[in-house]
Amino acid sequence: MAVATQTPGPAEPKRTGKSLYFLGGLPRSGSTLIANVLWQNPRFHVTATSGLLSLLTGIRNHWERMQEPKAMPKEEAEATKLRVLRGAVVAYFANVGRPVVVDKGRGWIGQIPFIEAVLSRKVKIIVPVRDVRDILASFEKITSKNPLKPCSQELGNPQAWETIEGRCSIWFHQNQPVGSPYRKIRDALLKGYADRMHFVDYDDFTHHPDRMMRSIYEFLEEPYFAHDFKNVEQVTVEDDDVWRMPGLHDIRSEVKPQPPQWPAILPPEVAKKFPGKELWKKLVKK
Repeated sequence: MAVATQTPGPAEPKRTGKSLYFLGGLPRSGSTLIANVLWQNPRFHVTATSGLLSLLTGIRNHWERMQEPKAMPKEEAEATKLRVLRGAVVAYFANVGRPVVVDKGRGWIGQIPFIEAVLSRKVKIIVPVRDVRDILASFEKITSKNPLKPCSQELGNPQAWETIEGRCSIWFHQNQPVGSPYRKIRDALLKGYADRMHFVDYDDFTHHPDRMMRSIYEFLEEPYFAHDFKNVEQVTVEDDDVWRMPGLHDIRSEVKPQPPQWPAILPPEVAKKFPGKELWKKLVKK
């Protein structure tokens, strides 16, 4: 499971000595909470929202635009590109002393073939999910707390933003924070990548944190660590002003259940237009 320790060739990445997994699902579904629970394990390093995927796709895409690689023998050019990509992964985590790395980013699910080609192995992605209506209700709450700081979605769609139906539709659009990862998950399932993904339902996690964490360790094939779910220190931090939504990645210090939010926030005629848990429900282990 390690990020490949031999002299690297086109089919073998150089090992970092670290195991690399991924964390990425739907927003407002507990990914930051899960990340900070995992941080309690002294073997685990878990990132905040990571730029690794953007870095790798940027390298790949720029490579294709360069004239010099095009002039190289094709096999040599492809092998060199692969070494550069794998070297970037190694360099990205070179300062991490812990043996297990979990990289957080919602884009990984949409790039499974790419990252598997880079790592030369199947990937394992922890996928936090939640009733989509509750996600939309959560975004409705967090944006209403910051009326003097319009988010980019409001700035880009001022007229649609004026109604709750319009705001929900914006969030669920195919290139927006809810719609984009939802469609990536659906596409990955259609392509047969379910075995790469471990769904963690937010409600199940907050009701049964120990059981759900054990299922994560079982999926990763890592030895279990006894976590303290009543005292979760936030280690991963992000400047949420970058996303124009202060408090977006703040977590509670205790893992405990929350009642569904959407019935009190979304009008019935709005709620019925959006999915609940249908997409992954059959795949979530109870």
